[in-house]
Amino acid sequence: MRKIALFLVIFLLIIGAAFAQIAEGISVGVSAQGIFSPFVYVSDLYANGDIIPDTSYMVAGAGVAWGGPKPAIDLWISGDFAYGGFKIGSSAEGGRKTRMSTFMNASLGDQEASVWIKPFRNDALRLRVGRFEDGVLAGKVGSVNDSFESISLDGAVGGDYIFTGFGTNKYSGGTDFGKNHISFFSKFYDGVGFMVSSEPVKGLFIGLLADGSMFDDQWDGAKAGSSAADVFRYMQVAAGYKIGNVAHIRAQYVGGFMGEYDSKTLQEMEESIRRGDVMEIRGTPSIMLDRPARFELAFAYTGSDLIIDLGLKAHMPIVIKDTDKRSEEIHSFNGFYASIGAQYKPVMMPFGLIARLDAMHIGAYGNKIVFGAAQPTRISEDDKRADPMEFQFRLCPTYDFGVIVGADIGVKYRIAGKDSDGNDLNDPLWASRLDMGFSLFSQVNFPNGYFKLGLTYSPARYLDGLEEGVAVFQIPVGFKLWFW
Repeated sequence: MRKIALFLVIFLLIIGAAFAQIAEGISVGVSAQGIFSPFVYVSDLYANGDIIPDTSYMVAGAGVAWGGPKPAIDLWISGDFAYGGFKIGSSAEGGRKTRMSTFMNASLGDQEASVWIKPFRNDALRLRVGRFEDGVLAGKVGSVNDSFESISLDGAVGGDYIFTGFGTNKYSGGTDFGKNHISFFSKFYDGVGFMVSSEPVKGLFIGLLADGSMFDDQWDGAKAGSSAADVFRYMQVAAGYKIGNVAHIRAQYVGGFMGEYDSKTLQEMEESIRRGDVMEIRGTPSIMLDRPARFELAFAYTGSDLIIDLGLKAHMPIVIKDTDKRSEEIHSFNGFYASIGAQYKPVMMPFGLIARLDAMHIGAYGNKIVFGAAQPTRISEDDKRADPMEFQFRLCPTYDFGVIVGADIGVKYRIAGKDSDGNDLNDPLWASRLDMGFSLFSQVNFPNGYFKLGLTYSPARYLDGLEEGVAVFQIPVGFKLWFW
């Protein structure tokens, strides 16, 4: 089976190379990366600040920098012409099992299959369908160390933290960073969609993206498609304007729920959908009240040596009235998110620096709505319950001696949640938490890749000031190659 998959990759490479020779605008690309560690030491376990002796151990193995047991190899073929284009990609990636029968479909999550057309043969109007992402407006400063920092402290951030780029996903309201907000780049599941965009004047980009399928059941025609209520509830509308080569201003609306709702009606609708009573009623919206609508603003300075990108996300509050199981209302607000990224690399100078500071759930309360569940959800305007605010800081200075030497420092801190009286909750799920990670690394660059060797240390987590979990020391070895 592996030989068949390898043959298909080689075949696509040959076809892509042939196309590149006979058809202008068609190209093929490959990106491959992986890491291994011959030594990972896991310390004795800490519990409530006390150490449990004789629980340490060592491991070794291979994977990818952001987690997962396998290297990541991406292959794509694309075409870009005056009147349109296409792109198709496939990935063999950490944690994913791929069969020949689903070789192209199994890994489209990190790549895409899309086609676009320019009816007027210019950028005044572009129509696109499929599964895809478009980073024309996305945040400009992503991972500080090409995901290598995730080895010492998981959760390396991407540009969507600052400003969410266009990307298809069946329901894209989200409650955290990114499109779906469950992870940083969780835009792609099995969803497809369409996008209408325009560049009417130089520097101005306007776009609308909606996720949905006309044919959820291919044997039942378009009547089995996605609910129009969902498609346009979760739509993404954005605009950006470039001021020469020095600045980029962006604003957008990412759809979801907002405002007031009657709980009895919502519960009845939710129960009907779960029973399947309304599966054929395509006008019925899905109930995802933990996905509030939000507005985003971002401003970037884009100098030749320095890039600074600042973004703000404001979620819309949700109120549920006349609940059946309590007399009070339910108030939910996912708060504000703020992010800033900076990248400094002077031309012809050996020093470089990338930094990120991200904050989430600022002023949030009751952002997870589950009917009947015992949660610290606000029940009135006077209730002082609050969700934990979270902050993440990443810093990566480098110096080029011919071989690049650098360090990355990561800190994640969560403030404890509050009860109805404004006091800290005595609950590990809502306790204050501190995670840290540190690493030193050296990197050798090649024309089409790099080799990286590091030393990383991750101390045990602190919950309410007491050590919890384990400390980890390791020697990661990573490399990446790309051809396009």
